[in-house]
This record gives sequence, structure tokens and C-alpha cells, in this order.
Amino acid sequence: MPTMYGNDRGKSALGLEDQAYVDANLLKKVSQETIFDKFATLKRELPKKVGNTITFERRIPMVELMYFDQLNKKYALGWDAALGMDLQLIMPKDEWENYVLPEGSSGSEKGRMSGVEVEAGVIPIGMWRGHTEELKHFAKRWNLERESNEQGEVAAQVIDGFYRDIYTSGATNVQDITTNTGDDRLISSNAFTRAVERALLAMELQGAKPVVQVLGASPNYKTVPVHASFKMYIPSTARLEIRKNQDFVTVEEAGVSANKGDAFNFNERLEGYLAGCEVYSTPKLYAEWDNNQNLNKTEILIFGRDHTSQIPLRGEKRIQMIVKGLGESGDDRLDRVGSVGWKSWIGAKVLYPERLARIDAYYDV
Repeated sequence: MPTMYGNDRGKSALGLEDQAYVDANLLKKVSQETIFDKFATLKRELPKKVGNTITFERRIPMVELMYFDQLNKKYALGWDAALGMDLQLIMPKDEWENYVLPEGSSGSEKGRMSGVEVEAGVIPIGMWRGHTEELKHFAKRWNLERESNEQGEVAAQVIDGFYRDIYTSGATNVQDITTNTGDDRLISSNAFTRAVERALLAMELQGAKPVVQVLGASPNYKTVPVHASFKMYIPSTARLEIRKNQDFVTVEEAGVSANKGDAFNFNERLEGYLAGCEVYSTPKLYAEWDNNQNLNKTEILIFGRDHTSQIPLRGEKRIQMIVKGLGESGDDRLDRVGSVGWKSWIGAKVLYPERLARIDAYYDV
């Protein structure tokens, strides 16, 4: 991979072939490093004429429109799932008889369609840093491939931070155990397990489905379901604390690999299982030190399936390297400054917040 030195000053430092190479390398690095954007499974392509907003559509399922009153709307998040549950059937007693077609009749119209359009901002993101001819004397191994890898790591942090924040703010099923006293505030406590069970029950009552795993070795990649489960993400620094929870089953106890999932992504690690969730640790989940409690406070996420619509990263000129060659200003080489950076567009909206959950809790390290 050539460096940018030796190119004509004042012109773009890259030809079409090199540009395509570093763009592909940047996208590859970003794809390997990001973890949260993959949960935004509902796609909307970026319009050719980019504006400040994009419209996503939330489809309302027919069954909710027709039988919503039969759902258990009185369910309270504070109810203890350990006491048992009594779910109402969606289909009322003898309701099926209303669908019998009399002879010579096509029946009566029942179904109807409905959707809600919501807008989200389309946000340009990116960064750049300058370079001069002097750089080659101080970093002789530096080149654009290395630069695209480094900037790809930064881009992945920015993108994951964006998705993490819209998930934590968009989830409607929220359990907060930080107001508890003593150890009941911690993720190692039985109170945390009960909070997870309540959140999962709320999600299921509102139609959330588990995330489908796929068989990556299949020739039809990402088309063969293997199993499905709700997925919980905790901070990497809470890895030891979650293992103190008596209800937690470690990967060692379950006899599975901690690298289950994306073998190329080291930003998520399968730790084990709790209340029917697969529990992953990641360094990308928000946590802060609470001086008053002498504990770390975090917002733990639980994911169901198909809750968020996004502009996908992949696509023509969706994320690219921007390289400017050296200019010329006088005899001083330090006055001739070029730049190298990346840019992209990002936009997403949580359309079905009931398919997400957030647990606010403390943990010690």
C-alpha cells in the first residue's frame, strides 16, 4: 500500500484504485469493531439527495389493531414474576366462529392496515487530522492502510456510541434497582435477577421476540436460523460481579465457548446466561463511578428482535476516507499541510421501544 508522499501537491493524494482500497479497508475495520448497529435490523436506504431528516415507518400489526383490548394492558412492571402470571388469550372465546365463511359468501371485512411515520435526523459524522512531509521522518512505517485501520477504530467507537445512546434512551421497559438499599442495588443480587425477569415479561407481553442466531458457516450466510434468545449486554468491568449472582450460569458451566457469535469481533464476549438471556460483556457500554455510593453505575441493555430502523453503513460512498495532498506555502515544509480523515452519514430510530429493555444498576469492581 503506497504512502501519500510523492503525490502532486495540491491534488487529491489518491487515485480511484487506492481510494477504493482504503474505503473498503475502512469499512472492514468498522464492521469488525462495531457491535450495536447490528441490532438495528430494519433498513432504510439513504436517499440520493441527502437532507437533514429521514422518514421511517412503524407498521402496526393487524393482530394488535383487531384484538388489542384482549391484551393484558394492566400488567405492571413492579409485579413480581415469581408469583406466577395469568396472561389473557389474544383470541377471545368462540371468536374464531366469526371467521367461518358461509356458503356462497366471502365473509366480512375485518383486517385493516395502519402505520405511523416518524422522522429522524440524518447526521454527518467524521474526523480528520493533518500531516506534513515531516511525518515520514518520524513514522517511517506509517501509511494509508495503517491510517484507515486507526481511523476505522475511532469511527466504530463513534457509531457504537450513537446506537448505544438511542437504545438506552429509546427503551420503554425500564427497571431501576439503583434506589434499592444494600446489595439489592447490585447486579450480583437476586433483586437484579427479578428485575431482568420483569423486564423480559414486559417485553414478551408487548410482542417482543428473541434475536435469531444464524449459522455463519452456511453457504447461505445469515439465512439459516440456529436458535433464538434475548441478549443482555453488561460492561466488561462488571464481568466478575455478574458471576457472583447465584442465578447466573457461566459459559464454563454451560459448556459453550465464550467466542460464540462473531469470531472476528473482540468487543463482545459471551459470559453466560441469566433468566433466559444470553449475557455478553462489552467495553462499549456506558458506566460511571458514583462517588456517593462508591460503586459503578450502569445502564444494561436487553435486546429483542426488530426494534430499530437505520441507514445501513454499507453502500456507495456511505463511509469513506478523505485524503488531501500536501499544499505548498513558501520554503518551510511545515507550512505545507495535508489531511486524512473519514466521513459518513448516520441515522436511526427506535420504532418499537417495547422490544428493548434497560436495567439501571450498580456493580463493584
